[in-house]
Amino acid sequence: RSYLNRTRVGSGMRYRQGVIIILKKGELFLLARKKGSEEWYFPAGGQEQKESVTETFYREIAEELGLQKECVSSVRISSVTHRYEWGEAFRQKTGYDGQEQHIVIAELLGDINLSGQNELEEVRFVKGSDLLRTIAHKDLQETVRKMIAQGELDGVK
Repeated sequence: RSYLNRTRVGSGMRYRQGVIIILKKGELFLLARKKGSEEWYFPAGGQEQKESVTETFYREIAEELGLQKECVSSVRISSVTHRYEWGEAFRQKTGYDGQEQHIVIAELLGDINLSGQNELEEVRFVKGSDLLRTIAHKDLQETVRKMIAQGELDGVK
């Protein structure tokens, strides 16, 4: 079990731990859009104290997407992590220098239910061929490219 809430790297920087959720339904990938935003991204969330990466994944799919454990299969943790730094104001607010996110990939078996949550405005499925141009952030696009190069995301070009 890997309990990761913060990581110190050689420079002494502190990163808050989180999880990016990549759900596939056949050849399609699930993307989400937060309320008040026009940007598409993979659903994600922060790790709670003493929570494993897998436990965070299951909690977040329940909170954000209304999914239970039985609604996903083939759950695996990517060897690639996504790390980025926050601006000074957010660093002051959180006490962290940035965030490091572990990426969990799974097959979606159930239906998404956005009622009862207050973060997401909309979800949609996109073809692997459209994934990189649909994801809003360049640093996340680069992380996805690394996953493609390592053979972790079938159907994405």
